[in-house]
Amino acid sequence: MYTVKIWHISSGRRFPFDFQSVGRFQVELEELPPDEMPTINPDPQLIHLFCIQGENGQADYIRDLLEKSSDLIPYLRVLIVPENEYQEHLQGLRGNLRIALIDDSIRSDNLRLLLETLINNEYYRAIIQTFARDLRGQSRAFDGFRELARKELAQSKEESAAFQRLLDYESSYRDFEGKVEKAMQEALALKDREVVELTSRMQAMERLSEFRDKELKDARETLDAAQKALDLSRTENMEREKIIDALQRLNIYTDQEVVELFRENEELRKKLGMPPREG
Repeated sequence: MYTVKIWHISSGRRFPFDFQSVGRFQVELEELPPDEMPTINPDPQLIHLFCIQGENGQADYIRDLLEKSSDLIPYLRVLIVPENEYQEHLQGLRGNLRIALIDDSIRSDNLRLLLETLINNEYYRAIIQTFARDLRGQSRAFDGFRELARKELAQSKEESAAFQRLLDYESSYRDFEGKVEKAMQEALALKDREVVELTSRMQAMERLSEFRDKELKDARETLDAAQKALDLSRTENMEREKIIDALQRLNIYTDQEVVELFRENEELRKKLGMPPREG
């Protein structure tokens, strides 16, 4: 199993999740404060991924650390910055190679997927670079052999045909070497473009998720307001019913008083010897 070392460089933060392994890789995690970043001396036998987490107001400080950490230039560095300072970092880091810039609004599961993809990309990059070093070593050995053969074969005219074949082989080998170098450069450029595109897609997914969360919140607030309005209408309706009942009871009570008053008046007229009222 291959070993990949993740360097988490931050001002007291902890790495957001636990990496034990990623596919074929055994993961080692190293936590460091930013001031120690320029002192790192990576082991060339391992695959390294530097995850640098910046805080608000540290844009200039982070750029200064990156400039001082020249030994880390060949390695991929993932810079996680505050969302409100993303554009400032983007402008300040233009021209810096091997840096993936993302803002800290990214969800942890998306960040994990991104880091796993970057680790696999670094593995294939290491394979291509090893192949290139071996190819250059063989090329140097062939150069020595060619010089020796050139001196020996040049002294013998009867071996000039063999010398020409050797030169033809050299030419074809150089063509092959050039094609391999070009293919490796194209493969590395493709991997770098894939990292940029993946980062952009992750950030777009984050924006879409935040927009959906806001829509859901607005919808819930609208439903709550409608429910409160409905409860208020019910309360007002109950109050009106109570008032109507009270008025009805008042009308009944008033009618009874009129009848009793009429009877008392009739009895009084009768006692006074007055004729009853005409109905």
